[in-house]
Amino acid sequence: MSKTYSSFSYQVLSQSYSIIVFLLIAIPLSAQEESQMMFSISAVEKNTTHFISKSNLKNYDANGNLGAGLLINIEHENPEFTSSNGIIKQSKSDDGWHLLVSENERIITVYAEGFLPFQIELKANEIELESGTYWNIEVAKKTLENSGDILKKLELVGFEKSLEILPTSDTDNYDVNGVLGVGIKIIMEEIIDEISFISKNGIVKEQIKKDHYLIVVSIGERTLTIQPKGFLPYTIIFSDKEIQLESGDIWNLELK
Repeated sequence: MSKTYSSFSYQVLSQSYSIIVFLLIAIPLSAQEESQMMFSISAVEKNTTHFISKSNLKNYDANGNLGAGLLINIEHENPEFTSSNGIIKQSKSDDGWHLLVSENERIITVYAEGFLPFQIELKANEIELESGTYWNIEVAKKTLENSGDILKKLELVGFEKSLEILPTSDTDNYDVNGVLGVGIKIIMEEIIDEISFISKNGIVKEQIKKDHYLIVVSIGERTLTIQPKGFLPYTIIFSDKEIQLESGDIWNLELK
């Protein structure tokens, strides 16, 4: 009887130990699956050695104004940059990526394989663009850990083409090329003031309404990334949802 009991106890202890070991292995793996890479700004400063040539006509924006420069040093081999007003031109050198943008540019968005989209809000980082001059921006990489309780996930639960259309009389609804954009109405359970919207071609207009967000994008847009405070970024690829963006249309997207 004693031998039978000892054998049974050993089996129970052995099984319990196996479960504990499995959990100890599974938890870190799960956490690793939830971790994502992202960028952050580590330093900014006015550049006093680089200047933009006035004699080169390619250094001027669509309105005929001399551009302003950004020298971005980023921890990634092949990032992609977009801006709200469109990038005039860009090039790479040993000291980083040279971007030429309009003097009134507000946001630069960085895309890179394996990383979350990252917005550089120029004024929020005390970057005052001036025609003919450069600013240095140091962009570092870091790992974003999702504990499940700290950052929540968004999910697209429904979408449909609205019967509403964008007002043609509102000049804010037109992109930099003068083309009427497409409205994306984001409906969520809670309206959060601190929220970011990122698109490949730049956001034409964004508004916070009483019960939704209205985002206007250009008709050639491919993606829209939504990141409310406290949530992981959620990216909608329009073609995957068979959402056809046509000038003046409005699409309703419901997320929770």
